[in-house]
Amino acid sequence: MKSIVTTAAAAALLAAVAFVGNGYLHTRRAARSAEVQRAAVHAMTQQDLAAAIARCDAVTARDPTAAARREAAYCEDVAREMDDRPLEIVQRKLAAPAPQ
Repeated sequence: MKSIVTTAAAAALLAAVAFVGNGYLHTRRAARSAEVQRAAVHAMTQQDLAAAIARCDAVTARDPTAAARREAAYCEDVAREMDDRPLEIVQRKLAAPAPQ
């Protein structure tokens, strides 16, 4: 009887360690993925960010799947990056007058 209790306790401990370890790995994978996405968005040019904002605005509310949640996180990162960047001053050359 003592060996059954010991075996059950060891199995429960092993299951708990596996459960916690799996949760830790899942959390680390999600954090790493989010960091890679943030780095990719940060590396985008101002024009790329503007195009991404336009694509995000064009997307209508879809079904709440994992792909839609990833798209929402991407759009949020793009909007945050766009807000954090200072505005750029563009020097424009005036067209030469047409010869007459």
